[in-house]
Amino acid sequence: MNKRLKIPTLENLSDKELVELYNIAKPRKTSVNEVIIREGDMDQTLYLIIEGLAGVFKNTPNGKTHIDTLREGDWFGEIALIKHVPRTATVVALNDVQLLSFDSPSFSRLSENLQLKILKNLFDIAIRRIDDMQHKTLWTSEKAGKLALYIDDYICRAESCIESELIQKIIKKISKLPKYASDLAAKILDENAPPAEIAEIIKTDPSLTSLILKIVNSPYYGLPVKVSDFYHAYLLLGASQVYNLVIDSGLKGIMPKTKEFLDLQLHSYLVSIIARETAIVISKKELSNFAVTIGLLHDIGKSIMLLLKTQNPNMKALIEMLNPAHLGAFLLSNWNLPEKICKAIKLQFHPEFMPPENIQRDIRNEISILYLAARCTDRLTGETGSDLKEIYFGEYLSFFNLKQKKCYEFMKEDVFPLLIKNKNVYPQQIRELIENKQLSL
Repeated sequence: MNKRLKIPTLENLSDKELVELYNIAKPRKTSVNEVIIREGDMDQTLYLIIEGLAGVFKNTPNGKTHIDTLREGDWFGEIALIKHVPRTATVVALNDVQLLSFDSPSFSRLSENLQLKILKNLFDIAIRRIDDMQHKTLWTSEKAGKLALYIDDYICRAESCIESELIQKIIKKISKLPKYASDLAAKILDENAPPAEIAEIIKTDPSLTSLILKIVNSPYYGLPVKVSDFYHAYLLLGASQVYNLVIDSGLKGIMPKTKEFLDLQLHSYLVSIIARETAIVISKKELSNFAVTIGLLHDIGKSIMLLLKTQNPNMKALIEMLNPAHLGAFLLSNWNLPEKICKAIKLQFHPEFMPPENIQRDIRNEISILYLAARCTDRLTGETGSDLKEIYFGEYLSFFNLKQKKCYEFMKEDVFPLLIKNKNVYPQQIRELIENKQLSL
């Protein structure tokens, strides 16, 4: 008894209350590695450690993670006792541990005054744990911020490769985006530009109108009836899809027709579609055309790396060191595309390792939309290793005043219904992808 009186959480109890406590409590001895409580179980037993050490573990996507160590005088299991919910963690004996345990009926048999004292002790412990958690959260946040700065600095230092005279000479030899596509990309920055005005820009170029009609009537779209004029195509597909076709055809015109390039371009087209729908979901419809633009262009750096390796096989090791985002931004700047587009492409990977508040304010909305769309595209296409890129996904939803949820849930519940609704205006290959995904959901 004297040893037990030294336990801090029992020091405020009288001898009579201690006797009552020990008479009602059930003693339990555990050996090393024995599981005392298991995460997810529904039992409501409260424990007090009299002697020994116990580890608290939490199941995470990376396996079982140690989050705390409990010592003599520590209570645990109080959440399940007070509120009938599943155990929030697993507690395992780290050596031989002596415990006092109280299930719900035995705790109720304690005198009202003793129950209040124990509950006060538990409350004090909870306050200390919350305070400790807040300090750990702050420290974790600080570490994450420092890590993000380190990654950003590393990426910026890697940019020096792009600035080398040799790489710049090679990039400048790449054909520029057709003028009609560049002009349209610049026009799209005007959030107040009416769709009809953009349609008129396209209509005034006969070769461009002819190109759109050719694509719309090709197996690429697989429409059941022939489209005879531009306005019919415009009404059938909508301004956004016509705009997609213009930029997409411009990009395809400067890239080889190999499977690798075509796969990259199809992926970019899908990101652009989802970016538009995402802008609508988050109530940023005024940014939808800009989102389409950076969605179509975001992988341009990867395309250029493929092109460089094809043209310069002896420089493959050097080319692999290039950052595709910075490479794409440099190329688009060389093509005289608006600075805001170049900046969005350059910073596109930042949301993967930093929260929204750390993204540059003047481009934060646009990059956030591209990030959400790219992650949803990964989920739609079954891209492997996407979990690591979704660390801050919930924070980016919160940034747009949406409920935090996992990427798969957001894609399934919010974005995918719009894709289904509008699928008839998408190219045939994308329609088939959406329909196949619909069957598996």
